[in-house]
Amino acid sequence: MGVTGCMRRESLADQMVNYMNEKYEDRFTYSAPFGGGTGGSARQILVTSEKYPDAEIVVTYSSEAESYSDNYVEHKYEQQTYELLEEVLSGAVQTEVLLTYEVGYHGTTDNFSEETTFEEYVSDFDALIQFIAVIKEDCELNDRDEFVQILQNKFSEHQLLAQGRLYFAEESSQFLKFGQLDLDVRRKLLQLNICMTSAGIFDTAEWRETR
Repeated sequence: MGVTGCMRRESLADQMVNYMNEKYEDRFTYSAPFGGGTGGSARQILVTSEKYPDAEIVVTYSSEAESYSDNYVEHKYEQQTYELLEEVLSGAVQTEVLLTYEVGYHGTTDNFSEETTFEEYVSDFDALIQFIAVIKEDCELNDRDEFVQILQNKFSEHQLLAQGRLYFAEESSQFLKFGQLDLDVRRKLLQLNICMTSAGIFDTAEWRETR
């Protein structure tokens, strides 16, 4: 019985790899199981890609829905997404920005394909684009409502749907230390949670001190 069960698991993993090979113009190899699945009716694995060898790509199979999903396109456009976020944030504040963005393990989707363009990807909330940014306090924006409006306009201009945390450094030393991942400094910064929704509405949580 144990051997039969193992064969079934291997067979499903093969099917998941084949799904990826058929869906994208790339070649994939099974890497490892991932996280024990997202529930009783789902299984997840990690696969490697010839085009993006450093990416840990998640593939999900739902037996309940009899469907597959993955986060390949997130990895495909990771660098472009980083560059766009940096452009949008820097353009909004006209000063230096320390940006942290990378594809995480927060979910998979069946909403993207080989034909999905970068513009379609960043304007679809299924992309789950999440980031952290630190902005120098000398950005010359005294009115935070004004800043939110400028940021909203920049996000809308690029049709970028994302959510993240913004921190404003009180002094240059904090800004530099944050780049070195100084968590004590991070707790002393001013934080704003933001979210550009699929309806095009720019939501903000209240500003709060993170001391």
